[in-house]
Amino acid sequence: MPLTLTRAAPYFAPDRIERTISAMANTQATDDLPALGTAARATIADCDAKLERYRAALDAGADPAVVIGWIVQTQAERTRVEADLHATQTVRAEADLSAHRGVMGAALVGK
Repeated sequence: MPLTLTRAAPYFAPDRIERTISAMANTQATDDLPALGTAARATIADCDAKLERYRAALDAGADPAVVIGWIVQTQAERTRVEADLHATQTVRAEADLSAHRGVMGAALVGK
């Protein structure tokens, strides 16, 4: 049965429009974004734990030249992952905005 404006109207009612927009956004090609965000947060936490261990190693008398190399490498990884996480969040926001525009465009056409 084709979707008509009469059948679609309830999905665009003020009390349901946000759920409709979310559902439309969730159908876009962003299915792997939550997993990417979870993995990025885990990597950031791992980097933070490493940095704490490196600080402890310095406090315990480890060779600063060696530890500084580890710190630089870990900070670079953390920065890269944070940038990836930000990009992932941006893609999700753009998907939500695109769905919202589609809904609003459909609402305007239906008037």
